[in-house]
Amino acid sequence: MSQYENPKLYRKLSEPITDEQATENLERFHVEFRKLREECHVPNVALICSVNTIDEESETGEKTLASTIMCGDRSAWSMLVAHLYGGIQEDLTNELARAMQAGKKSKR
Repeated sequence: MSQYENPKLYRKLSEPITDEQATENLERFHVEFRKLREECHVPNVALICSVNTIDEESETGEKTLASTIMCGDRSAWSMLVAHLYGGIQEDLTNELARAMQAGKKSKR
């Protein structure tokens, strides 16, 4: 499972914003990201990000919107995402193993 590098920042960024703000922010993020990609000479990109928005109709009062940026050689995108997914699976496997070990040591 993910470990937050900066929990306070994560909480701040997780606060829901309006749909309009989210659209504006994501558009700006995409533009700036594409500029940075070119400046840093990165040919292939498969990026997924999300923002939380206010949703008065949901039980929680918010919803999550996902956005992707895919740049470069289409045939590379699947490999990039597979590479990321493999890392996520490894992290999850390690976290589950730690939880199972803790469970074996606990009193029941």
